[in-house]
Amino acid sequence: MMFSCCHPRLGEDVQVALILNILCGFSAGEVASAFLTGRAAMEKRIARGKKTLAASKTLFDLADAEFVPRLAAVQRALYLLFNEGYHGSSAAQPIRAELCAEAIRLVTLLSEYSPADTPATSALAALIHLQAARLAARVDAEGDLTGLPEQDRSRWNARLIDEGLTLFDRSMSGDELTPFHIEAAIAVEHV
Repeated sequence: MMFSCCHPRLGEDVQVALILNILCGFSAGEVASAFLTGRAAMEKRIARGKKTLAASKTLFDLADAEFVPRLAAVQRALYLLFNEGYHGSSAAQPIRAELCAEAIRLVTLLSEYSPADTPATSALAALIHLQAARLAARVDAEGDLTGLPEQDRSRWNARLIDEGLTLFDRSMSGDELTPFHIEAAIAVEHV
C-alpha cells in the first residue's frame, strides 16, 4: 500500500505525506509538523495527491521497475512514522510507543523483501532499533522526557540494541552513505 501511494506523477514530499495521512492515520496537522510546514499548505498538498491517486488506473499494479524509484519515499515515511512515536508532536503524549513498534514491524518487513534489502534500509532499521531501545528510559516517573545523560541505561532494551548493531554492520555492505547511516552511527556511539 505504501508503494502505491508513491505515484510517479507526485513529488516525494507528497508521496510521503500521503503515506503518513492515508495509511498511518496522521492528521494533516501531524503531517505538517513532520514536514515543518503549515497545516493549510499540507492539507492542500494531501488533497492534490489524493486526486492524483484517485485518477490512477493502475494504482496497485506495480511493475518491478517501479519499485526501486519508490523505495526512498517509503523509507522516509517509516523514518517519520518512528519519529512521531519517538518525539511526539503532542505535549500531552511525548512518546507513542505503538508508532515506534509499528515502524519497527514495517521496516523489518521491508528488509525481508530482497529488492528493498539495501544498505539504506538496513541503516534505517538500525537507527530505529537503536533509538527504540531507549524508549523505557526516555520518560521519568513524572512523565517528563529525560535527556540522554540522565537516562537509566539499565532500562535500555538489550535485544533491540543487539539487533540494531547487527543491522548497522549490515548497512556497511555497500559504498552508499545516507542520512540514515549517519544518524545510525550516532546512535551506535550512544549505546
